[in-house]
Amino acid sequence: MTGLFGLPLVLFGFLLLLLATNLYTYQKLTHEMVVARITSQKTETGFQVGIEHSHATNEKLILSADQWQLDARFVKFKPWTIMFGNEPLVRLERFSGRHNDTNKAAKNIYEFTAGGGLLLNLSNQLVDMSGLIDTYFGSSVYMPLADGAEYLVTASVSGLVARPINAQAENAVSAWMAQ
Repeated sequence: MTGLFGLPLVLFGFLLLLLATNLYTYQKLTHEMVVARITSQKTETGFQVGIEHSHATNEKLILSADQWQLDARFVKFKPWTIMFGNEPLVRLERFSGRHNDTNKAAKNIYEFTAGGGLLLNLSNQLVDMSGLIDTYFGSSVYMPLADGAEYLVTASVSGLVARPINAQAENAVSAWMAQ
């Protein structure tokens, strides 16, 4: 008689374990890590842009452009390794200005120091030894510049994402998308 009560309880426990594993997997695959915070202030000649990121202290750059663009290089691990806490390796490479009119003057391009290079070099060696790496790829994100605008840039297993984090940035994105 006790076996009849125990079997449904074991099955219910197994179903709960499967559900918990599924939720954990979803959370890991959709996780985003913060890689930069971008701020902009209007100047007489363009914009002063502040970049806070893990590769260096806060950087201040001058852009004469309508938009900013951030480029990064990624090392993506196999999906099953994400379950054990592996996040993609991300190295910020360039920050530049973009223009709405492609015929405008030359771009402003700033290169980041090679922060994260050691990790990327180690990952190149790991791929030969273990097969843990899924792929290498580049990712870019760009958003409009506006006085007082602030953006948060995150990285996931699929690339960079930029989000406005204040009203000035939200208004700039709305106006930009309406063009």
